[in-house]
Amino acid sequence: MRKRKLLVVAAALCLLVATAFAAGRTITLDSAKPMQGQIEQFKEWYAELPLLERAAWDMAFLELSDPQAAGASFFASSATDETEVLVWIPKSGKRYHSNANCSNMNNPTQVSLDDAISKGFTPCKRCN
Repeated sequence: MRKRKLLVVAAALCLLVATAFAAGRTITLDSAKPMQGQIEQFKEWYAELPLLERAAWDMAFLELSDPQAAGASFFASSATDETEVLVWIPKSGKRYHSNANCSNMNNPTQVSLDDAISKGFTPCKRCN
């Protein structure tokens, strides 16, 4: 049964890769950019897909959201990670940022909010 699930997941992933190439349009996610704009871009991209390709994406999303298919331990560990707030800190300066592009930071480091505060960082007045 487990081998069958793995085979279905592998087939779905192959179909997804083929679909992405066949669609002729790519979507790139960037952790430094605001999430909402990227979600809107993905929705537009998804809406332009032919019906069969959208069905393949729907199947992949279902596999990802089903704890039985993906393993309950993965979802248990992910649930705790979702509550952690991440911020960006510069190599110099003592302000933490919610946006990596704020204040022209060069190569900022992403850390948890708790870590930034414990290191003496205070919130940026522009982006926090």
